Amino acid sequence: MRSFGSLAFRQVRARPLRSLLTTAGIVLGVAMILGVLLLTVTIHRTFNDLFDSVYGRTDLVVSGVGGDSVRHSALGEVRRTPDVDQAEGVVLSVFTLVDRSGAASTDAAQQLNVAGESARAAGLSDARTVAGRRPQHGLEIDLQRSWADANGIELGDGVRLATPTGVKRLRVVGLFQFSNGLDFGGQGFATMPVGPARRVMDRPGVWDEVDLVVAGGEETISRVREDLRRRLPGGVKVETPDQKSAEVESQLQGFNAILYFFAAMALFVGGFLIFNSFNMTVFQRTREIGMLRTLGAGSWRITGSVLREAALLGVVGAAIGLGLGIVLALGLIELMRTLDFPVGHLSFSAFAPVAALATGLITAVLGALYPARRAGRTSPIRAVLGTEGLRARLRARRAIVGAALIPLGLAGAFWLGAADETTTIVATAGMLGTLAIFFGIAMVAPFVIRPLVRALSWPFRLLFPVEGRLAADAARSDPGRTAATATALMIGLALVVAVNSLGSSFLKSISDEFDRSFARDLTVQPHGFAPGQGPQQTIAEGLRNRLARIPEAKVVARERFLFTSDLPGSPRKKGSDGLLLGFVPAQYEQVDETDIQGAPRAQVFARMARGWVTLGKGWADETGLGVGDPLTLRGPSGTRRTRVAGVVDTVVFGGQTVSMSLRTMRSVYGVTADSELALKATSAAVRPVLRRRVERIISHDYPNLAVLSNDELKSKVEDQVSQQFGIFYAIVGVAIFASLFGIVNTLTMSVIERTREIGVLRALGASRWQVRRSIADESLVIGLIGALLGIAVGTGLGYALLQGLSSGIPGVEYRPPLSTMVYVGIAGIVLGLIASILPARRAARLDVIRAISYE
Repeated sequence: MRSFGSLAFRQVRARPLRSLLTTAGIVLGVAMILGVLLLTVTIHRTFNDLFDSVYGRTDLVVSGVGGDSVRHSALGEVRRTPDVDQAEGVVLSVFTLVDRSGAASTDAAQQLNVAGESARAAGLSDARTVAGRRPQHGLEIDLQRSWADANGIELGDGVRLATPTGVKRLRVVGLFQFSNGLDFGGQGFATMPVGPARRVMDRPGVWDEVDLVVAGGEETISRVREDLRRRLPGGVKVETPDQKSAEVESQLQGFNAILYFFAAMALFVGGFLIFNSFNMTVFQRTREIGMLRTLGAGSWRITGSVLREAALLGVVGAAIGLGLGIVLALGLIELMRTLDFPVGHLSFSAFAPVAALATGLITAVLGALYPARRAGRTSPIRAVLGTEGLRARLRARRAIVGAALIPLGLAGAFWLGAADETTTIVATAGMLGTLAIFFGIAMVAPFVIRPLVRALSWPFRLLFPVEGRLAADAARSDPGRTAATATALMIGLALVVAVNSLGSSFLKSISDEFDRSFARDLTVQPHGFAPGQGPQQTIAEGLRNRLARIPEAKVVARERFLFTSDLPGSPRKKGSDGLLLGFVPAQYEQVDETDIQGAPRAQVFARMARGWVTLGKGWADETGLGVGDPLTLRGPSGTRRTRVAGVVDTVVFGGQTVSMSLRTMRSVYGVTADSELALKATSAAVRPVLRRRVERIISHDYPNLAVLSNDELKSKVEDQVSQQFGIFYAIVGVAIFASLFGIVNTLTMSVIERTREIGVLRALGASRWQVRRSIADESLVIGLIGALLGIAVGTGLGYALLQGLSSGIPGVEYRPPLSTMVYVGIAGIVLGLIASILPARRAARLDVIRAISYE
């Protein structure tokens, strides 16, 4: 027994195909973990570099609660504050590059984040001029060097840019670069003189930020911050750059937690593959293990050998997974960029590969733990008896435990949906709940395998009587093995159905609200407009007045949106993310028919004109506020006590909305620029004429804006929702790909187990194609079982998540994604066929004489 320690290595080397297929699950799981970790590290590094570059020497930043403006007088107040060494006001906007044809690109890589600042100001950012000079007057601009190079722009060029007030030609007088080489997802940065910037950006009388340097250390900075909070209006935020960075990180926390959730699901599939593979391996090596026990090997030696084999495969799989994980991270970063999410170049962290390696190794060992213990309990007599009577009987206790896990898991999923914020704890609870559901299904599945096989194999038995019967018998011979294989496939497909359940339910609810509430004919908004997703382009006030002069335009209503992390609430509920909406009540009443509860519509809009506000139903339910209740609005321009005029029955932004008049929004939050315009024609007959005239104006002077009908606007929202789910589908795809290896592994080892049986069939006259069809039929049956379980579990998981969400977003109803369910069924068939290719070919090529004599 001296060489017993090397048995694990010999087992891996003796069965290279099985080892390769078993390792595949760990490879994909580790790759997924590493890819997600590197993506989150890259996102973190991108925003850290952004704040380090943009703020440079800045000690404190004065701004509004949601990125809104502060009064022009705030700069003087800051400069008069003791220990403030330097303070500079900045106005900000987003410009878009215009090509020679006059079209503005929708590509985020051609967007420019422009800051208007005093030409005399000493720059507080981390930028250094590498060519030319800083802009001093007129329509001059200096550009980030990397962005200029990417777009073929040189010093002295005249650049046509779409701005809030139309297309302007700005002369490039300088090029600068940040010391850390900031790459913000391809987006560029630029500066121009503050006077012209105010006119071009339509930002009169306000500052978007006041950046200041304090003459002193941390204690002085803290004292100045508290002093400024007392001097400035209550809605003004005074933060350090690090605090602003941390605020962005907290907003991304939920996204990161969901990424980890899906990555864990992919790794879980890999663990299932390991478990199933070693379970079958131990069963097939029963006689060999029994012989080792006869020769004196203790149970702990046998158990240790299996675990060492699993650890060896885990190390190999994890090492390969590291390389694949880097490729996957690059793919995820590119996918994020296609979704217009600003992500820089791939960043590395020592923690990421270590965590991925450890996770892969632990998963491999845990997956093999039960089969290893089972191997260690093998008695010496098995050297003679082999596998006779060894298959374990299904016990009722297993079904009871599995049935108990499923509702517990659904409760965890409900909590994930109902939580106000997707924190790490909430995401962990949701992940554990989902895993409990999958474990529960895996434990219950063997009890329904036989009837499912009988039902699903009926077409195959009808078309191919012999092959179909053989396939059904093989799938029924070991219900536990078939159930484990189908469960691995079920996990990925269930996540697809669950995610689509959320998407289809939200889209249908939003679509219904559009049809029910939109009384407009056209919407004008910037390309890529999505409130709450960072800086957005705006619309100058002059455009609304110009469109209102079109004879066919009955109403042109302004709409202003402001995302905030401090939605006005009550003492019981504060500080939630949400959306502030502003409009002229008399105009908006004619283009919107959203249901308002608590008072007649005419009374609600009349009260809003006097300064009252309306709440989205979701926010009203969370805060407990109703019609007539007092509410305090705190913004950078002032504080106002008001009342609730009505409760709006909306699912837009999850119902987390507060609406007010433009006058109220400006006086409290300092918002002066329109986000979109809603147009209504004088009659249905002139709608085409109205659209042509609006498009003529927009295409000529405002190419960064889009003119959308209601159907086009709905389609745009649907595309945005689908894009947001796109990255999750990519991760789920890895889990499905891993489960494909699970089916291949199961079928391959099933072929090995039935070698003698296949040899007898061939000796009795079965053709190679009949053997191939029997294996293919078995694979199809397993694929269909996985698809059916995936549809059932995904439906239940999606329903639980949506019920949790609907507790905070009233009006959202569960809509089963029927088309997705059909696609999942087809995917089960396709995956089954693909998985059968290698095992069927191996079975058909078995030598008859050797197969009959196989032991």
